[in-house]
Amino acid sequence: MALPTNPYTPPRSPLRENASARGAPWKAILLGVLTDIGGTLAASVVLSVLAALSMGDTAADPDAFRNNLGSGLWQLLAMAMGSLCTLLGGYVAARVANHAEYRYAAVCGLLSLVLSELFATGSDMQSDFGLRIAGWIVTVPLAMLGARWRLRQKAAMAVPRTPTPEA
Repeated sequence: MALPTNPYTPPRSPLRENASARGAPWKAILLGVLTDIGGTLAASVVLSVLAALSMGDTAADPDAFRNNLGSGLWQLLAMAMGSLCTLLGGYVAARVANHAEYRYAAVCGLLSLVLSELFATGSDMQSDFGLRIAGWIVTVPLAMLGARWRLRQKAAMAVPRTPTPEA
């Protein structure tokens, strides 16, 4: 006589991503840009708080705080965090689109670049021009690197895994 199955065991189903489903291009670009810009803004807030904490009492003076935040270290940290957000934005755009991944990641990177320049033009904090040029150069390739990350992940999921024999 077979043992009864446990009625509290959840049903088993293979959890797989639908690799053939295409996403909406506008949604892919929108979510990629929101990931990039939103992540960069959140990282900027965190870096500003860290800069204020590192300054101690002198952070109360707005000019001293602006000068400290405009120093090379904080500018490089902000650029590194923004670059990681751009990479993630390209990944999100490629994942949501699920076709023509490089194209949508590039459009996402270009749109993020244009929007960030519009935001920078309106702000009173102007970053070092050399860092801005570097940002212009690396933004779209970083977004496309996010698409490459997604394509590599997609290819790894497509390879069927053979079960390993247990000894």
